[in-house]
Amino acid sequence: MESLKKLSIKQMTLAAVLAALVCVATYVTRIPVPATGGMIHIGDSIILVSAILFGPVYGLIAGGIGSMFANILSGAFIWAPFTLIIKGLMGFAAGKIADYHKGNRNIFSARNLIAVVVCEGIMVVGYFIACIILLDITVAISALTPDLIQAGGGILIYFILAPVVGRVIKGMSF
Repeated sequence: MESLKKLSIKQMTLAAVLAALVCVATYVTRIPVPATGGMIHIGDSIILVSAILFGPVYGLIAGGIGSMFANILSGAFIWAPFTLIIKGLMGFAAGKIADYHKGNRNIFSARNLIAVVVCEGIMVVGYFIACIILLDITVAISALTPDLIQAGGGILIYFILAPVVGRVIKGMSF
């Protein structure tokens, strides 16, 4: 696994591109949830693709930074620090759990299924806690359904998107 200190320029560029993709996918596809100020979007699927195809460091960077900037661009400033931590942790965890190692692009392994479910579980629990801190328990409970919908959508879109991305990047070395 790469560490942040040992990333080459090519790897840093890939991490930045993945973060930008997460930001754009989150910002462009967002459906507001008025009760919480949150949103439903497909950015999670890009976090999953980043983490599972490239590893935990890429998932951490793409998830945390990309999602945080989407919050900032959409005016959800109070959520940005929580998003940085929650989405970064999601990406890192997915990359650590996944069947990732250089050269393996197996999208449909049991480990990858576990990774996406755990990753989305981190999102649901993380935003539940953040919602309690920022708003209150009643709002946090009402946000569970939209968060679960977002989680399910992220998993579904990952399994549609990842094979396509996997074919495109097959043979590339990062």
